[in-house]
Amino acid sequence: MPNDWLRPTTVFPGGGTLYGLPSVTGGPFPDGVEAYCSSGYGPRTPIRLPDGTFTGYFHPGAYFWRPEWAALPCDLLSLSDGIVERAESGWPGEGNWIQVRTLDGAWAWSYFHMRDAPSLRVGDPVYAGQVVGVVGTTGWSTGVHVHVQVIDNTTPTDPIAVFEAALDVGETVPDPERMTPADLARVWEVVQRGQGTATARMWPVPATNPGWRAWTVEVQREGL
Repeated sequence: MPNDWLRPTTVFPGGGTLYGLPSVTGGPFPDGVEAYCSSGYGPRTPIRLPDGTFTGYFHPGAYFWRPEWAALPCDLLSLSDGIVERAESGWPGEGNWIQVRTLDGAWAWSYFHMRDAPSLRVGDPVYAGQVVGVVGTTGWSTGVHVHVQVIDNTTPTDPIAVFEAALDVGETVPDPERMTPADLARVWEVVQRGQGTATARMWPVPATNPGWRAWTVEVQREGL
């Protein structure tokens, strides 16, 4: 079943061109922001930190960034309705960070390295899409980004896989009113990689997107 607790999220495989890793819209980020994954979940080569130390060989989350965030930091939005479980500041590794648990207790998610100490407190309720922080570079960090961690009960899991599972069978990706030829190419990349099947059909030119005919693409994935 799809992760219906999660704020709507779209994953574009290979969208982060500098790293060959996915990019994401929705989820932690405001509408219209496509964030690139610079370090995914799982084994990785340790990264040298500013103090000369190194990260571990296993990454329990995913880093997301955009180059302009150094000058124009991006808001971070709540992935779900839930209750604040942790609200911490000044940690040597994580910097300023927040963790929220879903209302049913089954999932939790965290954002590390936020610019500011969380204004929310433990026990505060949050709703999906609520601003809970701003990307930053606090703690062990080499630049402005956010470390997203998703926890299945008590076990960290791959955020990208969780985001992909939020895509329901037959969902249109993205909104045909805003879809561009580049969007279409990225959705078809899912199909070419064997990660799903898709059908496409032409629609009238949307008033908000004149000059070409938008596509509606229905993506189906196994196991949803």
